[in-house]
Amino acid sequence: VRRCGLMGFGISGDRVTVERCRFTENNHRLFNYGPYGGSIKTGRIEDPMIRYNWFESTKGHALWFDECSIRATVHGNLFTDNWGVGIIFEISDRIIIADNIIIDNGINSPVGGDRRPWNCPAIWISGSNRARIWHNTIINPSVAIKVTQDWRQPTGDSASFGQDPRRASSWY
Repeated sequence: VRRCGLMGFGISGDRVTVERCRFTENNHRLFNYGPYGGSIKTGRIEDPMIRYNWFESTKGHALWFDECSIRATVHGNLFTDNWGVGIIFEISDRIIIADNIIIDNGINSPVGGDRRPWNCPAIWISGSNRARIWHNTIINPSVAIKVTQDWRQPTGDSASFGQDPRRASSWY
C-alpha cells in the first residue's frame, strides 16, 4: 500500500488480520495527521491482529487504534522513519504490543517548518485500559513509550465505550 493521499487502510470490523503487508509513504498529500492521516487507522473493532508488516516513511502516524478497539494484537512488525507515532492505542481496552522493531519514528518530520509534532513517541497508550508491551526494540525515538490519561475513559465493554463525563479533565 503505497503513497495513498490520506490513509493507506481504514478498518472498522471484527476479527480482522493484516499480515505481511508493506505500507510506504502514506498520507502522501500531507493532510493534518493529528486527527487522521497515516497508514492504518481502526475504530470500533474487536480482536484485530496486525502482524509481520512493514510501516515505512508514513507522513503521519503508522498504526492507530482509536475509540473502542478491543483485544488488539500488534506482533512482529517493523516501523521505520514514520513522521508521527509508530503505534497509538487510544480510548480502547486490551492490547498486546510484542516483538516489534521501531526505528526513527517521530524525529524526522518536516511538517511545515517548526510545526513538528509534539514529542511523537514510538508507542503511545492514551486513555486506555490493560495495555501489555513486551519485547519490543525501540531505536532513536523522540520518546520511547508514552502513557497518558485524560477525561476520556473506556467505560466498560464495547457497547458502553466512549467518553465518561464523570471524570474531571485533570483526572490521572
